[in-house]
Amino acid sequence: MVVCYNEDMNKDGQHSKTDESIKIKFDGQLHQVDAQVFINTLVNFSEIVKEVNREKGSGQNIEIKIVATEQGSFDTHLVLQTVSSIQEQLPVAVDVLAGIVTIVGGLFGFRKWLASRSIKEISEDKSKDTVSITDTKGDVIVVKGDVYNLYATNQPINDAISNSFASLSDDPAITGFGLYSDKLEQDFYISSKDFDAVSTKVIAKTENTQKQIKSTNLIINKLIFEDSNRKWEFVWMGIKIAANIADRDFFKRIDEGEKFAKGDQLQVDLEITQVFDDSVRTFINKSYTVARVIKHVPRESPQQIDIFDQDPV
Repeated sequence: MVVCYNEDMNKDGQHSKTDESIKIKFDGQLHQVDAQVFINTLVNFSEIVKEVNREKGSGQNIEIKIVATEQGSFDTHLVLQTVSSIQEQLPVAVDVLAGIVTIVGGLFGFRKWLASRSIKEISEDKSKDTVSITDTKGDVIVVKGDVYNLYATNQPINDAISNSFASLSDDPAITGFGLYSDKLEQDFYISSKDFDAVSTKVIAKTENTQKQIKSTNLIINKLIFEDSNRKWEFVWMGIKIAANIADRDFFKRIDEGEKFAKGDQLQVDLEITQVFDDSVRTFINKSYTVARVIKHVPRESPQQIDIFDQDPV
C-alpha cells in the first residue's frame, strides 16, 4: 500500500475529505486478471474494511473507491475515504483510516500464520493491548488485541478473507498476493502455494461455539496428497469424519517420500469446533482440523500406538 492523506474542502469550508490509498498486488506474469477473481477480491476486501470500521465504532463513514491502474499493471490502488462534517474532525479521520489499515493488515498476516497451525494457548497483555498465541508446536506470534478479537469473534471478516483466497486459488496465473503500507509493521505477502490453506473456513467464537484439541488416533480412510483445503477422510472411534490437515511438516514428509495408505493409523492433535444446538441443548461437533501429526503407523506394521479417547466428543 502506498499511503497518502488529502484534504478536500467545499466552498463553504465546512466539509473535509480524508483518504488513504491502498496498494493491492496480484503477483505473476500478468497483463490481465480474471474478472471474477478481481471483483471477488475487491468485494471481500471492502467487506473486511467496513467490518473493521463498524467494530471500532469510529462514527466515520468509509467510502472505498478504485483508482485506475497503470497500463499493464495489476498493482491496484484503492482509496479509503472518510467525509467529516467539520475541519476540526480531520485528525480524527486520519487516525481512523490509519487504524483500519493496521488492523486489516494484521488480520491478513495472522490468518496466514494460523493457516498451517492450531492454537494451543492464548495469553493477553492488557497493558500493551496485545495477545500472544502459542500453537501446538510451541511457536508464538504476538498480535494487537483488536486483530485477535476480530479474528476470534467476527464471522463476516473471516468469511471475506477465506472467500478472497478461494477466488485467488482459482486463477493459476496469480503466483502471489500482497498488501503494502507504511502503516503496517511489515508488508503482507503470500505466495499461491498458501492460498488454499488461508481459504479454509474459520468459525468465529461466539457464545454458541467452542473449540478443543484432543490427542487421539485416526485411521486413514481417504488420502489427499496435496497441501490444500481438500479434506482427508478418517475413521475416528468408529465414525467417519473429514478433516483438513494444518501440519506443514506432515506434507513435507509426503514430499520427501514417506508412504501413507488407506488403513494407516495417525496419532494426532485433533482440533474440534463445536456449535451449540439449542434443540438438544448441547454442543455438536461442526468441523475437524488435524493440528499436528505426532506419529504414523502403517497398517502392515506390528507396532501399536497409544489409544487415547474412549468416546468421540
